[in-house]
Amino acid sequence: MLHLIKYNLLVKLKNFATTFWPLIFPILLGTMFYFAFGNIDDADFETVQVGIVKEEGADTLFLMFLDQIENNGNHLIAAQELSESAALTKLENEEISGIYQVGSSPSLTVASNGIPQSILQSILSGYETGKNTIRNIVRTHPSGLWDGIQQMLNQQETLTEVSLGGQTINGSAQFFYALIAMTCLYGCFIGFWLCHNSSGQSYSTCRTTLRHSNA
Repeated sequence: MLHLIKYNLLVKLKNFATTFWPLIFPILLGTMFYFAFGNIDDADFETVQVGIVKEEGADTLFLMFLDQIENNGNHLIAAQELSESAALTKLENEEISGIYQVGSSPSLTVASNGIPQSILQSILSGYETGKNTIRNIVRTHPSGLWDGIQQMLNQQETLTEVSLGGQTINGSAQFFYALIAMTCLYGCFIGFWLCHNSSGQSYSTCRTTLRHSNA
């Protein structure tokens, strides 16, 4: 019986699909996951440097909004007030990532696309969304105007991610859990394939197997 198991195992190992998908492929994919997502939570984004060019009739609420973001402790942006020519020069020299032109309606000027520019655009979009919300408050519920302004200026996280057991979980671990599940699924497929092939054995083969097992 042992030598039948040995030869059967050797035959299965020589099959590329049987060896590669449940054994080699998960190891390769797990290695790629480690190098791609292993240190993603330790990534440290640099403070985004941005220039501010004040125009006539500057939106003071937007300036307050930027000051609140700059001084909230996250060091997300570092703003510096510049003239238009000085700001354009620094933007060309890549000393700053973008320019906020603060007039009656703030706008953003960038020279390239990247994470810093996306952060600056999201800040401007967030302000525009909050400004529209304030307009709706003034139109529908004027007494809550000040509370609405305070909520817009106080940028803080309102959600905390925890597990059901009360312990925090590394977000990148989900990729490795999915890899383990995929490996188990491949193992089930290989098992079904082996059972299907074994069911086609002749009666003489079954008798030989039983004879050796009872010896």
